[in-house]
Amino acid sequence: MSKINPEWYKAWFDSEYYHILYQNRNQTEAHAFVKKLFEYLNLPDDSKVLDLACGRGRHAQFIADLGYDVLGIDLSENNIKSAQAHAHKHLKFKVHDMTIPLQADFDAVLNLFTSFGYFESTQQNFNTLKAIKQNLKPNGVGVIDFLNEAYLRQHLIPKSTVEKNNLTFHIKRWIEDSFVYKEIKFTDKSQDFCFYERVKLITKNEFEQFFKQLDLKITSKFGNYNLDGFDISNSERLILVYQA
Repeated sequence: MSKINPEWYKAWFDSEYYHILYQNRNQTEAHAFVKKLFEYLNLPDDSKVLDLACGRGRHAQFIADLGYDVLGIDLSENNIKSAQAHAHKHLKFKVHDMTIPLQADFDAVLNLFTSFGYFESTQQNFNTLKAIKQNLKPNGVGVIDFLNEAYLRQHLIPKSTVEKNNLTFHIKRWIEDSFVYKEIKFTDKSQDFCFYERVKLITKNEFEQFFKQLDLKITSKFGNYNLDGFDISNSERLILVYQA
């Protein structure tokens, strides 16, 4: 295929069509996952939490509802503008590049719903982890909720069609050079559109090597949003909990 824009996420995540396509993501599942995750983490009541690549802030809102101080950051100005409607004293949002550390320390840094591996180079993805470490207080905890690349390789759905808001999205998926690609085509008001998603297929072992280089200790591995144990053949997700 022709080379896609390395910064594909800037155009797609800032597009109204991204939110049309994914508008029915399961809020109940997301809420239950956040509740279960924070019961497991058992953070002190006054903890400061960073939601990294927060989108429109659905997870951040749930976390703030649990009583924590939350900052959600995202590169998309439209996402943050939408999230700001839900901001309050204990829930704030800002536009920020997740590869660059913030001038603040957090008790927990979360990166949820496959919001990692967007970059073309391994170094850029590693820089995100470096920034996370710099954002964490000593002994702070981090969570990365990523896809299980071994499971995805065996269960990839090559083509699908989704109907949303009188639009028909034609979706094609494939794996090439250790990336999983998604091509999204549709027509709106007689204009044809084509967007791409691309995520680096980072293995469990590669994550472990990254964490080892950064002196971050993995404390738990889960395989789904019920926080069942990770099984490389059968788990859809790779959820890593680690400590600075």
